[in-house]
Amino acid sequence: MADALLRRLMILQRLPEYPRKTTSRQLLEALELEGIHCSMRTVQRDLDCLSASGLFGIGADTDSKPVGWYWMA
Repeated sequence: MADALLRRLMILQRLPEYPRKTTSRQLLEALELEGIHCSMRTVQRDLDCLSASGLFGIGADTDSKPVGWYWMA
């Protein structure tokens, strides 16, 4: 539980403000540099969970491949 919370907080810290975007791959690489080892799918699930919670103003450009994630203005 504490690992997931820390990982999600680190993801939130690394999201840029719109119109800049970051990808799941970039977030995974940033986490690995900080010593957090997880799978790409875990990062994707975390982003989906954080976005769906409605607690954060997180947006995703689902029209682009790969999907770009950002803080909404």
